[in-house]
Amino acid sequence: AGLPWFDNYWGRDSFISLAGATLVTGNFKDAKEILKSFAAWQDTNPNSTNYGRIPNLVTKNSISYNTADGTPRFISALNEFVYYSGDTTFARAMYPVVKRSIEGTIRYHMDSLGFLTHGDAETWMDAVGPDGAWSPRGNRANDIQMLWYDQLRIGAYFAFLFRDTINQIHLSNLGERVRKNFGDYFFNTKDTLLFDHIKSDGVPSTQLRPNQLFALNRDNLIFGNHIEMKIFQTVTNELVYQHGVASLSQKDTNFHPFHHYEPFYVQDAAYHNGIVWTWLAGKWIDLATKYLHPDLAFEVTENMVNQILDQGAIGTLAELVDAAPRTGEEIPRLSGTYSQAWSLAEFIRNFYRSYLGILPGEKNWMRLYLSLPSSISTVDFALNDDSTTILFSLKKSNDNLKSSISLTPGSEERNISIEWRNKDGSGRDTWFHLMPGGHINLVIDRDGVEIKDSTNAIYYNSYEHHPSSFYNIPINRKMEFEDYTVFDELKLAKPFISPDLKCLKPPSHRLLINSEIKQTNPQSKILYDVSDPEGDDKGTGTYIYPQNPNLKPGSLDITHFTVLSDDKNIYFKLQFKNLSNPGWHPEYGFQLTYAAIAIEKDKKDGNIRAGMNSIYTFINDFRFQNIIYVGGGLRILNDTGKILAEYIPASGDEKNPLGNSSTKLIEFSIPLDLIGTPDNSWRYAVLVGAQDDHGGAGIGEFRSVEAEAKEWVGGGKRNQSDPNVYDVILPYDK
Repeated sequence: AGLPWFDNYWGRDSFISLAGATLVTGNFKDAKEILKSFAAWQDTNPNSTNYGRIPNLVTKNSISYNTADGTPRFISALNEFVYYSGDTTFARAMYPVVKRSIEGTIRYHMDSLGFLTHGDAETWMDAVGPDGAWSPRGNRANDIQMLWYDQLRIGAYFAFLFRDTINQIHLSNLGERVRKNFGDYFFNTKDTLLFDHIKSDGVPSTQLRPNQLFALNRDNLIFGNHIEMKIFQTVTNELVYQHGVASLSQKDTNFHPFHHYEPFYVQDAAYHNGIVWTWLAGKWIDLATKYLHPDLAFEVTENMVNQILDQGAIGTLAELVDAAPRTGEEIPRLSGTYSQAWSLAEFIRNFYRSYLGILPGEKNWMRLYLSLPSSISTVDFALNDDSTTILFSLKKSNDNLKSSISLTPGSEERNISIEWRNKDGSGRDTWFHLMPGGHINLVIDRDGVEIKDSTNAIYYNSYEHHPSSFYNIPINRKMEFEDYTVFDELKLAKPFISPDLKCLKPPSHRLLINSEIKQTNPQSKILYDVSDPEGDDKGTGTYIYPQNPNLKPGSLDITHFTVLSDDKNIYFKLQFKNLSNPGWHPEYGFQLTYAAIAIEKDKKDGNIRAGMNSIYTFINDFRFQNIIYVGGGLRILNDTGKILAEYIPASGDEKNPLGNSSTKLIEFSIPLDLIGTPDNSWRYAVLVGAQDDHGGAGIGEFRSVEAEAKEWVGGGKRNQSDPNVYDVILPYDK
């Protein structure tokens, strides 16, 4: 899915990428293998709430079904494969998979309106932190409903192909119910937009996000052309910058313009809350070219070309781009993975599908609906599949289109249709037949078609299209040109950073910097020094580590704990048998280990519950007044849960990081004015477990332990109430 981090087998990413990565270039063999492999991992247990789902993540150690859109995107990718390849034999083999996917949703995830219900983080906007989803979209998001609608329509189509009449009628009726209710419940009449999602209490969200683009340009219009184009205009004017499509309107109070802005927030807080996702440009460019604005679309494409050639990892596209440039910088920074599959795949697909308008048709048909921007005058390309190669050379001017098309010897004969459209909506559609080894050179202009020369070709006809109508890609349904008056103000958004954005202001509690937490003093006084046996990182006695190989054995096994102080700081040293450092965050110096240090200053008031998903309660009258969490940084709390201070590692901190995987030591200092001056009566307890930052960054929390170990879940727990803690140092055990 992305380099360097997302190197597992990702479902959603694969299905979004499939068309651009394989289908448009005729690589049907790989596409079929990808679909077959994911179909084999479908949950086939009727008693499972994941019944019918296609996994979102497959590793050597686990399978995860934690997405609502992965399964309908699989069905859409399968349908596109059949559409491109004509392989109805494979479609028949996959029909049970399609039926099962729909049955599971109806049984476990459909509400009374026919909508697909889901959790807050089960859409593609899936970032989660210790307090829940960063961009909650439960329990009915607009893009999920449209994907579900597509799934039902495709299911009905497959039922028709294979003469399953009862199922065809059932799915067609259910699809129509979803379509109608979507129009009734998701259309925001006040703003002529779509609600982003409907919450579980029935309240719609008015956040302006790009997900509504996926509800436009459907072959069974829900709102009508005029309304859909008004939605497109608003999304364009508010969310689409020259460098891509933003994940949230910059007018929103939760807008985060930069992916990384430590220490004010962790990167996952911004992940789907403002920054640009490169892959989203794909759907927007589809619509912009369809609505006769290829030049505007190409402004975004050209920016991606510049990224590929001159920014980041040369020759590829990153996952993310900041919404706006930083102060003193001319262009927004790239971020996330340096190479992302769906970014590249959509970039490729747009050239084939949006600008060249290449669409397979019935058997032996190939159609081109050209929407070339003004800056492109010459295009040379080949279309391949298992049996055929067609070579195209197109030269465009303001007045005509010169086309040279040839079919290589040994290919199957083809009917080819070309539609060339002008800016005013007028155009001409011409079609001809090529035999193997045949070629045709022709010139198309407003007056007609002139055949320059041809071999083994049969020219059939040419049709003129007036501004009053033109073909709607990709479904060939005519639209009224007068609707395009809504685009008088169509323009790209300009990045703007409001000075009142809460995310760019420091939190109410104190933020510590690296120099404060990495103080040292060889003359400091030892307050507490204790060793802990190796090999006792077994929790209640049977715990095993999560199965991901990046978590090295011994990384949850504390072997020594030391507390020291002077007149300014208190110092902590945590020695481990091992420490892991996969390299994802070099500014940490280690990862995947999590600790809590509880400090008892007196035996009066205090807390006994460690929190942060530890499920740990202290006994024997131990009560803490302060607790320090150690993971992707430091967090210091009092006994009421109030955050007193935090340290969030930032770029540059790798020079003196919080931990060191080479020495297997985590050591840091805390200013005394935060927790008071220690004395010999203070007692300390240490809890150690696996860190869970939910795939993002930040302090994180204790990773869960269950009965069976998985990729990112520990195993060996006998009772759900047992703590998620592997090793402890307790004062009352010493």
